[in-house]
Amino acid sequence: MKEQRDTYGEPSGHRPASHTVPKLDDLLTTIQPDILVMQTGSNLFELFSGREKVKPDRDGPMLRKYVLPFVKKAITPPSKLRKIYWVAPPISGRVSGDVQQFVFDRTQKDIGSVTNVIDSRKLISYPYKHMEPDKEHFVGET
Repeated sequence: MKEQRDTYGEPSGHRPASHTVPKLDDLLTTIQPDILVMQTGSNLFELFSGREKVKPDRDGPMLRKYVLPFVKKAITPPSKLRKIYWVAPPISGRVSGDVQQFVFDRTQKDIGSVTNVIDSRKLISYPYKHMEPDKEHFVGET
């Protein structure tokens, strides 16, 4: 598997080279892993459009729409997965703690029966040592 350096924070005008991103279908078919580690970044927080408050009746189904199809695909034959570790987003300085807790709790509720959901907020100290201006991304060691 190749690793591509993230270009976040690159100088203005920098254009990253294109590269192929492996799709889950292809990985399950060709590699046939028995363990999958899925790490989500902070993109799910974009669903809250900078809101401080959670609207569970609206936000729960909206979040589920992104998470459930991925997990369903991962566990459907010919998948040979025995374990899925879902690493929930790290702390973000752009959304409220309530939003972050909701995303974790809802993820646990929606997919916790078929995955091991890990709260990465407990694993990394915030603010990050090498934090980008958006208060969300970090580079290097935390």
